Amino acid sequence: MPLPNDSLVSFWRSEFDSSPGCFVCSGVFVGDGLILTVKHAFEDAANGVLWARPHSNATQAMPLRQSPHTDPLLKHPELDAALVRVEAMPLHARAATIDFGGNMNALGPDVTLNGYFRGHHERPLPLRVVQFDAALRHHETEPKHPEGYSGAGVANGDRLWGISYAHYTDGNVARGCVLSIDQLMAGWLEAHLRSREAPSYDIPAREEEIRQLIGQADVEGARRRLMDLIDSFLHEPGMKEAKIRVTSLSARQRLLNQQIDALRDARDRLEATMRFTMEIVDGLLALLNEVVESLSRRLQPGAA
Repeated sequence: MPLPNDSLVSFWRSEFDSSPGCFVCSGVFVGDGLILTVKHAFEDAANGVLWARPHSNATQAMPLRQSPHTDPLLKHPELDAALVRVEAMPLHARAATIDFGGNMNALGPDVTLNGYFRGHHERPLPLRVVQFDAALRHHETEPKHPEGYSGAGVANGDRLWGISYAHYTDGNVARGCVLSIDQLMAGWLEAHLRSREAPSYDIPAREEEIRQLIGQADVEGARRRLMDLIDSFLHEPGMKEAKIRVTSLSARQRLLNQQIDALRDARDRLEATMRFTMEIVDGLLALLNEVVESLSRRLQPGAA
């Protein structure tokens, strides 16, 4: 199986124009409101506003405005990768399941490239990861990736194993270039995904340990154990999912409120236009009545 289509995203220079010239690159949802893609595409378009179109709802273009206060881009400090933040997860979109293993020898037979070519979603392209170039710090694949596939997801089965970011321009070298998730994790991706698992605690035993530390007047030790205990609750999968869901729903509520305000403004403008139009129509009707009455008087027998 390839990556789920609903995890894929395309980036554009226009909110509405879907012509190939407006297409920028591909991306993959890796978390709630987090899209993994390539850094160079955004550096090339640093002076403009880009738009993300989730595959799950391609008509819902999401603006990515870059400013000193609202930069949506989280760049990798060294490699050509970036995370793009959007305010809310689109309806029906989902994050891809991540394959954290970077060992190319452990890849299964079903390795595919999943993304967009000139803005059109393509069928998954079968790939073979052939070697790791330590000097250039990327994996090489066969065949060469089509131009414009930057940011496309490389899947190991239905799990995201890496992203395409370049291909060799030499026509004699039919190779593509991939960064594995494993390369991006340390010190960067995991900090944004917050994917670490909660420690496993025996709650009653930990409570007894805290009581003993308090009895021994070890306030600092008791405080540390208590913070660990609280941290375990906060990182329980259910708590994490609930927090993510609340954040996403809050963002969607803000977007909905903005849309409602825009509709109200449009309604008020329409009503004002209708009132103005009716005033003009009433004035024209009154003038027409005067003209008709004047003509009627003139046509009556004996009229001067």
